[in-house]
Amino acid sequence: MPPKEPPTPAEKEFARLLKDLARTPGAGSPHRDGFGEHSMFAGRKMFAFLDKADRLVVKLPAKRVDELVKDGTGVRWDPGNGMRMKEMLALDLSASRQWLLLAKEARTYMSGKS
Repeated sequence: MPPKEPPTPAEKEFARLLKDLARTPGAGSPHRDGFGEHSMFAGRKMFAFLDKADRLVVKLPAKRVDELVKDGTGVRWDPGNGMRMKEMLALDLSASRQWLLLAKEARTYMSGKS
């Protein structure tokens, strides 16, 4: 078995984000084993994950994503097929100070979805 690669800076920040989210009131466990160590859920709904480019991707209302793209916070996420997702915002590690706030916002948004 090859040695495990050390975590990237984004993976370290994501792990810190998981711990911070777990400490917020009513959080439950945002992480689900078996689906991938780099994803977060509100019930059965995924609200955030770390993509292959080491960006935090959060699911928010399209209008909110529009605002955050316009102000330069992040970009619309493209799953690799050339189609940018209207409700998915990708945030680089350089925006990590906003990761917790936007992850909480995404969790709240997805918690309200049936």
